[in-house]
Amino acid sequence: MKRLNGWDALLLYSETPNIHTHTLKIGVIAATDFDGEFTFELFRRTLRRRLHLLEPLRYKLVDIPLKLHHPMWMEKSEIDLSYHLRRVRVRRPGGRRELDELIGEIASTPLDRSLPLWQMYFAEGMADNRFAVIGKVHHALADGVASANMMARAMDLRGTIQDERDLYATNAPPSTGELLKEAWRDHVRQFRKLPRLARETAAGVGRVRKRGKERGQQPEMAKSFSPPPTFINHVVSPGRRFATATLALSDVKQTSKHLGITINDLVLATAAGALRELLLRYDGRADAPLIGSVPVSLDTSPDRLTGNEFFGLNVSLPVHVDDPIERVRLTALAAGIAKEDFGLLGPDAVAVGGVPAARRGARGVQVAVQARGAESAAQRADLQCRGSAGAGQHRRRDDQRNLFRRTADRGQRHEHHRVELRRPAQHLGAHRRPHARRPTRSHRRDYPRVH
Repeated sequence: MKRLNGWDALLLYSETPNIHTHTLKIGVIAATDFDGEFTFELFRRTLRRRLHLLEPLRYKLVDIPLKLHHPMWMEKSEIDLSYHLRRVRVRRPGGRRELDELIGEIASTPLDRSLPLWQMYFAEGMADNRFAVIGKVHHALADGVASANMMARAMDLRGTIQDERDLYATNAPPSTGELLKEAWRDHVRQFRKLPRLARETAAGVGRVRKRGKERGQQPEMAKSFSPPPTFINHVVSPGRRFATATLALSDVKQTSKHLGITINDLVLATAAGALRELLLRYDGRADAPLIGSVPVSLDTSPDRLTGNEFFGLNVSLPVHVDDPIERVRLTALAAGIAKEDFGLLGPDAVAVGGVPAARRGARGVQVAVQARGAESAAQRADLQCRGSAGAGQHRRRDDQRNLFRRTADRGQRHEHHRVELRRPAQHLGAHRRPHARRPTRSHRRDYPRVH
């Protein structure tokens, strides 16, 4: 049995019937790269023989009686492949647009919490003798890096993995007494860490505030936790739409080098420009910066298959700026401030529990910190979530989620090996669905909340 940590539990508790917290990992594969015909049956047989190497795929959620603690993962549970593996077909002519449409449909359905929280879809019918594998994994089970590692291990179809088997051991469910006893022990351990955690948190916040005063006023930046109201803040349906466009990574690298910024800065500036277009179209104005929450991976090891090892940077997005070059400059400046604040929060702090993990570092924003600060962040999230583990865990509010997560397809995250840009929903033309209609004036005026 393994306890969900604070981040894991937060991602579980924040899920609602219309806001799903799973992620999608998508691989498009050319069947010509394999000897013989590659079929769904072969894929199913290969995955089954590797389940013992993909331990998180056998984790099953177990609630604690009386909600006295975060749920736990029961390891080595039974697997029903008729639920977890699905065979689907991309409609003709089987191009990118048709695959995107299928991905949106898959993202629109939640995972069954009574079973291990994952599914894989084997998509046939694609042009040019290709097929796609679409993995859906609950964010409480694995973040983007971990779920991508799992999919890569499952899809290693060239025979490099030698240890395969058809039989694997399973565990019996724990008793109520065992769950309650372990919950009590874990609470005691956490309370012992609380004084040290409080000191670390106070010191980190103090460093951030002091540095903020040294920087002075930043009128062109969004105020922390105070984004302006927009059309985005309205009730959404469970349905999701997914669309992509591709750019050559070499062009992206050349552009970022020419502008003197990172690829991450360039992606954020591009997103800010797209959001500006949407605000002008739906609100008629874009006169204030928004706040984007950018996930930073704290452990990019290819061997990590489970857990959430990330931190969210709040970055000001200059959607109010029309000049793209100035927008790039302000985005890079805002990202730099967010990275600096992230480091000030606790890169020099001692890990809660006194066990450092210096091998880790932050990736994705090119900032290196010791994992001791990251571990402290996870402990903070753990303490924040404990109040939600009881009856209050069913109350959800929109302000638990950020603007990026409301505009993007919920299943998608940013661990891509190529740059993909989403198109606004109205660009999908004939594939537009009824729920994707233009927000009404009442939506823009009242901004109803999701509970």
